[in-house]
Amino acid sequence: MSRGNFKVEDITKAYFPVEAKLLFVQDEQQLDLYSALNSHMAITDVEKNHVFSVVTRNYHLVSNQHAVELGKDVFSRVFQSIKYDDLQCFNVTMPTTRSFCHIDLIHEKSDFEPWEKETWTPFIRVTNSYNKTKLLRYELGFCRWACKNGLILGSKSIEFKYTHDKSAKEKIERMAENLGEIKAIEQEFISKLKSIKEIEFGKNLLFPLVLKVFDIKSDVTSGSLKDKLKRIENLAELRQHIENLATNYCQELGETGYTALNVITDFASRPQFVISPVARINGFQSNCSEWIDDFTNQIKQPSFNPFDYLQPQIETAKKLDVVIKELS
Repeated sequence: MSRGNFKVEDITKAYFPVEAKLLFVQDEQQLDLYSALNSHMAITDVEKNHVFSVVTRNYHLVSNQHAVELGKDVFSRVFQSIKYDDLQCFNVTMPTTRSFCHIDLIHEKSDFEPWEKETWTPFIRVTNSYNKTKLLRYELGFCRWACKNGLILGSKSIEFKYTHDKSAKEKIERMAENLGEIKAIEQEFISKLKSIKEIEFGKNLLFPLVLKVFDIKSDVTSGSLKDKLKRIENLAELRQHIENLATNYCQELGETGYTALNVITDFASRPQFVISPVARINGFQSNCSEWIDDFTNQIKQPSFNPFDYLQPQIETAKKLDVVIKELS
């Protein structure tokens, strides 16, 4: 069993104090007189004295800690043999502003092997925000122990527009019912992993694949010279990063569809050369899950050819080479 350098993440860094504070308006006649608004409040980071957002008085503030407690309830219902208090924090993703966070909860003994000496673990991701950019959300995902590359099963989730204890519990129960038996989900996932592992997938196709999976804008022939040069620079840096990942994973796993999965999940879990990388992780990991579904369907076709599958992105890579040579 390979668990890389796993250690329990310090979840308390997401447990900073947040309060809904009153807002005051200045009296137009008496400038030293202020009165509280009846309609709105400010969601505030108490330690940094920073206002995340302004909300109406009926807004229900859910702390990250309370969100995690609800998440543990989700996990213990889906994984019925696991005790609530046995769950650990696997990962915390949070920007420096602390405006939102993703917190991944796992249980070390809930892992499974799609084949010998290759180990994955399921996890529940808790998403919460204080700036109203993200709803309180719970998603099921899988992570490869060897390198902590994760993906999110986007369809296996519930989202809260508001949460009072009664409505939260009802939604958690409904999620557990909709997910069904976790072993069935794992077996479906294992089946997909095995099918993509059987497909040859050359190292030279991995950069085009990244362009496709993450819908990275890649036109290197249009726009102003300044914009074009910046786009070319970013794409060249991205390609070098992907080639480095490809080299490492091909040495470990060979040139197969499973290597391709590891390259895209590595990039999704640690995105580089993109705007707001922390904010992209959850969406990128959902992209990886969508790719697995699409790819496993594509390779069932007798006429499947990876070069045809990635033809537009391969052409982009070729154009990038031509333009770089012209500019050098």
